[in-house]
Amino acid sequence: MNYIEYKTVARVQLFGISDMLKNDASSVYKSAGSSFTNAKRLRFNLNGSFNNVRLSQNAKLIVESAFFPSMNHPNNTVIVRLTTGSEDNYMDTYMYNAGDPIILTCLKNTLFYNPLEILHGMRVPYNILQNGYIDIKIELPYVTSNVSLSGTVLNEFFLTFIVIDEDKEQTQDPALAPQINYSDYTNKTTIKTY
Repeated sequence: MNYIEYKTVARVQLFGISDMLKNDASSVYKSAGSSFTNAKRLRFNLNGSFNNVRLSQNAKLIVESAFFPSMNHPNNTVIVRLTTGSEDNYMDTYMYNAGDPIILTCLKNTLFYNPLEILHGMRVPYNILQNGYIDIKIELPYVTSNVSLSGTVLNEFFLTFIVIDEDKEQTQDPALAPQINYSDYTNKTTIKTY
């Protein structure tokens, strides 16, 4: 049996200036175990841009790049969580299964760039783009005082990622997936058959 692979890619770019919750005081909070305000929920409107994109249970989110401004606080570590969850099994030892999956950990005031598709990939729900918005959480875990995260503080923040869906489908059509002629290969070549 031969397989043909269908690939869907959606590129998403989120900018802090577009955060729908930037002036919402309830979006800033204390993360689990913290005595100080150190986290913020951000919501970004997709404006119906991906209503026609259909994904399977194989859809995967891969972070491409990110930048976090200094935020006038000495803590350097930033954790980004995806609030829509994951199709993967995940658990963190701090929040166990109640926490949202971490998609990125980096330093503030530093540009993160991921040149490879395999880094920071995780399976996501098939309807992640149909909700009309993307929600993420930003946490600064090692703070010693409250951090101001509302208003224009995160205007310089950005996060880019792709949602990629690779779906293999069986086919008998040799025009779509031609038979492999094994005699074209030497004995040293390993051929994976499906």
